[in-house]
Amino acid sequence: MTTTPDGRMFYLCHAYSKDADFYQGRQPHLQELVMGEDNWPRFVTGEYASFAQPMPFVDCVQEPIFDFTDDFTETALRPEWTWNYPYADVKVDLKGGNLSLSGSPKPGVGTGNALCLRPTTADYTLETAVANQNDSWKGIVMYGDDKNLLTFGCEADRLKLKAIQDGKEVMLSNIKLPAPSLYLRMKVTDGIHCSFTYSEDGSKWKEVEYDLLQSTLKSLVRWDRISRPGLYQQGDEPAIYSYCWLKNN
Repeated sequence: MTTTPDGRMFYLCHAYSKDADFYQGRQPHLQELVMGEDNWPRFVTGEYASFAQPMPFVDCVQEPIFDFTDDFTETALRPEWTWNYPYADVKVDLKGGNLSLSGSPKPGVGTGNALCLRPTTADYTLETAVANQNDSWKGIVMYGDDKNLLTFGCEADRLKLKAIQDGKEVMLSNIKLPAPSLYLRMKVTDGIHCSFTYSEDGSKWKEVEYDLLQSTLKSLVRWDRISRPGLYQQGDEPAIYSYCWLKNN
């Protein structure tokens, strides 16, 4: 709880939305409180907190939701990126407009390295370009935790889509790699439903058809954290990406 200079009280709490943005995890809400005649605090909106709140001061402006683009030309990783540090020692190198992603799993972990973004809407598209070919997994991911994820990527001379549910791997698609370097795209709707496409030139896209159990999708949502889209690497050799963007649909 905090107070403003004009004497009002505000309470910062976490809550889940009942709509599609539930899949964005627990959202922080700043709610104004007043003391009732019974000397108990209550929300100014009544018994329940309200999702839509007026700005607390006349000079406050709600910031718009922006899309995200990274061409990897900076000298350090942008602060929007997060990584799965409880499960892997992630290594990132920025050089020549490319991102090199590698690392090693923590003891007892059987999955790879995830470099993720936090979505701000329930509907969005993530796109990247894989710039190298080797025997490691290089691609995009919807990451729940080390035992629950959905990833689409290149491995040796194959383009694969696989799910990890409760630590068990299910291969959903496995085709010949169309080109040594490839554009990959993941479109997310309602916060959780994913479709995957690939392109050799960045303009003509082909969708990957697959069947996925609803329970697998639900497993991506962990009770204490958000399932996040991002880049994924697994293996001894690094994955090289030339850009990444996330566009809110």
